[in-house]
Amino acid sequence: MQLFRSTRSPSWKIYAQELGGMGYGHPMWHPDAVKKCGEVQLGDIGYLDRGRFHLLFNCTRPRDDESHTARYERLPDHFEPFRYDQESVQGPMSNITHPVLSSRSSRETKISGEVGAGPSEASAVGRITHDTSQDSKASLRLHVPAQRTFLDCRGAIEQYMAKHCGSWLEFFNSTAGLKLAQKDIVFVYGFTTTSVWQVSAWSRAERERGISLRLLSECLAGVTAMFGCWRKRSHSVSPTTNTGPEGRTFGEGGDYKPDQCVFLDFCKTKTRHVVAQKVQTGARRLMGCLCCQCCVSADALDEPSAEATARTSNRLFDPVDALLDFILENPDVHVAFATYEDLYPLCTNGRLPADILAAAKTRSLPIVVVDGVGRIHQEPRTPSTPPSGSSTSAPSEVPADKPPEEDRASDSAPSARSVIGPGGRRVPAWREPPGALRLA
Repeated sequence: MQLFRSTRSPSWKIYAQELGGMGYGHPMWHPDAVKKCGEVQLGDIGYLDRGRFHLLFNCTRPRDDESHTARYERLPDHFEPFRYDQESVQGPMSNITHPVLSSRSSRETKISGEVGAGPSEASAVGRITHDTSQDSKASLRLHVPAQRTFLDCRGAIEQYMAKHCGSWLEFFNSTAGLKLAQKDIVFVYGFTTTSVWQVSAWSRAERERGISLRLLSECLAGVTAMFGCWRKRSHSVSPTTNTGPEGRTFGEGGDYKPDQCVFLDFCKTKTRHVVAQKVQTGARRLMGCLCCQCCVSADALDEPSAEATARTSNRLFDPVDALLDFILENPDVHVAFATYEDLYPLCTNGRLPADILAAAKTRSLPIVVVDGVGRIHQEPRTPSTPPSGSSTSAPSEVPADKPPEEDRASDSAPSARSVIGPGGRRVPAWREPPGALRLA
């Protein structure tokens, strides 16, 4: 058994980690869509897998629309289309004017431990050290300007997903055998597209491990003996490049339709009862309950088993999942709702934090709770404009200690809206909570 286990991140994961905090959306290692489904569209419901979006169906068109058949979509039972005003569609508008976006980061980790044994006149001290350092780099070359299109109706999307996502999950897991979790299903409300692209990722890691033993004997006039063994290894992944689409060149980029999705804007949900069932099941088993009606197996839960979760972690990098867990820590939240844009206040110098959940707790991100649905409270920001600064700059941060404005409604009119601010303090929320997207 290895005392320290190291993992080599795949190129698509390195790429998403490095460019994910720039403020353009989730970086796509495969901007070209699956051929039979065509380009990504507003209202697409699907899931991410190894840097590619996989379509399940589009929720904005009626059941009898021919596009469902043309894109090989499977509509869930009791399908209800998502309705929105055309005024909610923003774009396409110029979003990226830099022909190349790049990011590079370095991380260092040092772990050491020491243990001693023996009487005072003869003692032994052992020490173990483990130092790691990793450099990562990713870049995107594209034909500019890249254009962004998005739906500006966050509130309507939130209500729609909270109502239907559970039935979608049950349908596709039972009929298609996908073994998805609720948090895997995403609603595409925006995207940034170009005509020609080239993505690349590279990483280099060094590990140094050491074991030393020091012996001290007072019987020999304080003689000290020390033995040590150190091992240093380095691993470098040559740059991996992905270019597309096939048959297009940068010199002719302006002659093609900008249908390649380089950044994706999406939202997702997660329901509390999944966590509650697991806790309840564990408690019953600890109490020795053998009744089959009380003990719920892992397969019966909405979340997949531990084995399925391990497979998911190997094919998916989505920092929004950590925000869902953070929101569900609020006891008033039954359904957590989060978008990729909710990550931007946590970014520093255009990079995502290594631990999203810890960063959210440190900043005490305020949570808006509306009828049991919780989401991150965001200050107003123009959605089509990335964070100020260069291509590697961070989004403008919102002070964590600045509470939202008080509700201007009458005190006599009860409201289901509330905000959990820093320190767990409850404060009234705006009637229309501000954010990158407007309530419909």
